[in-house]
Amino acid sequence: RVCAQRRLFSDAKGSYNAYVVFTTAEAATAALAHNGRVLAGRHLRVDTSAPSRFDHARAVFLGQLPHRVDEQRLREALAAGLAHGHDDIEQLRIIRDRDTMEGKGVGYLVLTEPRGVLEALA
Repeated sequence: RVCAQRRLFSDAKGSYNAYVVFTTAEAATAALAHNGRVLAGRHLRVDTSAPSRFDHARAVFLGQLPHRVDEQRLREALAAGLAHGHDDIEQLRIIRDRDTMEGKGVGYLVLTEPRGVLEALA
């Protein structure tokens, strides 16, 4: 939020977060349908702030990533190895340094189905 308000954007990240407060639960639920859609050449990640149970059966840890990794390029490379491409990806998260916004060399890929984990690891 601070970055958007002060226009402090970094080329090291290539993506940004936005937090939206909806007036109704129905509007928030409807927004979830946009998760994974492409806007301006980038995939949207839409989720809720409500605590959820993390499903380890659908998650893949990503290590040894370049520190200046581009989230969209990484998504494209991972999708190319999955049976249903981008449709198999629920979420991709690159862990970044809070100050520099450069990647820390690790991330997480969450797939829509547990079967995709073996494909992603192959």
